[in-house]
Amino acid sequence: MALPREDLDGTIPALRGVAEALGSFRLDHSCADPRRKALRSRIRDYLVPRLLDPDSALVVAVVGGSGSGKSTLLNSLARKRISPSGPLRPTTAAPLVWTGEGLPPTLGGFPALLAGRGVVSDPAPPEGLILVDTPPPAVAGEDGRPAAIAVLDAADACVFVASGIRYADASGWELIDLA
Repeated sequence: MALPREDLDGTIPALRGVAEALGSFRLDHSCADPRRKALRSRIRDYLVPRLLDPDSALVVAVVGGSGSGKSTLLNSLARKRISPSGPLRPTTAAPLVWTGEGLPPTLGGFPALLAGRGVVSDPAPPEGLILVDTPPPAVAGEDGRPAAIAVLDAADACVFVASGIRYADASGWELIDLA
């Protein structure tokens, strides 16, 4: 549901103010500092851009452990090999975005995607949908954080993929709590 324009005009500056306030102090003696930084990032990098463009495509992160079938699922949906899959682990080393509408602002924190690497648009996914194939949680992104977690922070929804082989070792299941 989109906010009325008059509400949006007051909400966006207020949220930006909250994000800046959260970044203006440090609590080294407390374990709350990482959570405060995460909240600030979520407001600034996800909530504000999403409110500014509520009609943009739904961003869906496809997450799971290594070898669970994330890329195979995307390839099946596209009816074309758009994401490499195979026996080597991990096969997906960086996020791959399947989009027909370009990148939304919430995915602007991924410089490689902005440079055009890891973006597939042929064939286009269903209208209004962007799917992101993520590396397994053990693969770190450019900022040192697991890339799958960074994509989850930028996504509107999540599809968790598990296989019979990886089900027993609970590989990737910590992503469900984050989602």
